[in-house]
Amino acid sequence: PSPPTSRSIAPRLNGFAFPASPARAGRASFRSSLGGKESAANIRFFARDEDFLAQPPTSDVNETFLREVDENLRRDRVRDFFVANKVALIAALVLFLAAAGGWIWYQDYQRKQAGDEIEQLSLVYKDISENKLGTVPARLDTLAKSNSDAVRASALFTRGALAIDQRDMPLASRLYGQIVADDSLPQPYRDAALLRQVAVDFDKIKPDQVIARLAPLAKPGAPFY
Repeated sequence: PSPPTSRSIAPRLNGFAFPASPARAGRASFRSSLGGKESAANIRFFARDEDFLAQPPTSDVNETFLREVDENLRRDRVRDFFVANKVALIAALVLFLAAAGGWIWYQDYQRKQAGDEIEQLSLVYKDISENKLGTVPARLDTLAKSNSDAVRASALFTRGALAIDQRDMPLASRLYGQIVADDSLPQPYRDAALLRQVAVDFDKIKPDQVIARLAPLAKPGAPFY
């Protein structure tokens, strides 16, 4: 075959890797040129399409996302803590319920016991009014050990008065002194017991001792001033 001539090579030497075609002679497009009405229209079209593209997150979106992540992290930590320590937590709950139940039972027991002791004290007063003193001292000594402040103080005062009636002044002074030294009793009970004790011991102590004992009560505004 004959070698190719310059004319046969010319159609392929037009700057492209393929021969020229009628389509190359068409109108300019956005891809080939940035000038002309078609290019401007294409630019406006793509500018409108920017609204549909992904936009970077705003600060509000970031804060909301971080808040949700933080809440989920805290929730996971709490769940993991309960799962890891469920045995200890259950034991602590059982102990708490047992302690609360025991305290409620003890309070109810004390109320019932105080009610029974008040009833016994009323029976003692009834026997004293009827001059039935045989078992009264022993019953008052038992009530004087009560956990109820009112019952204990009432029993001691009654036992002291009964000792005075029986001319047992040392016993009466000791019982009133026991009330004075009881810090758990209200102050009016202790002040009244101090007056009774000084009255019982008045003939046995010196005037200076009487003044010293009654000095806390001899103040303006004090109940026994």
